[in-house]
Amino acid sequence: MVSKAREEINNLRHANEDLQKLVEGLQMNRFSEVEELMYLRWANACLRFELWNYQTPSGKLSAQDLNKNLSPRSREKAKQLMLEYAGSERGQGDTDIENLSPGALQADQV
Repeated sequence: MVSKAREEINNLRHANEDLQKLVEGLQMNRFSEVEELMYLRWANACLRFELWNYQTPSGKLSAQDLNKNLSPRSREKAKQLMLEYAGSERGQGDTDIENLSPGALQADQV
């Protein structure tokens, strides 16, 4: 009787330790995800600020102007403007934007 109780206590201790390790792992995973989310939000804010303050050359439309009415033609023009802007920032125009989804061209309204 006593040996069965000790065996059960021992099994419960092992199960408890396993569950504690599992919870600790989940907490660390969650912490990593929250940390990554914070970094992405910070990067998003920096990029928004940079785009907001970008001065378009006179006579040219900005991607923000086209965002108000995204017809297929406007979408193509916005892609071109983004390529030009990326090229002027990096000194080259070889940015791969063909995989960009149409929804990514719209401003994030948060």
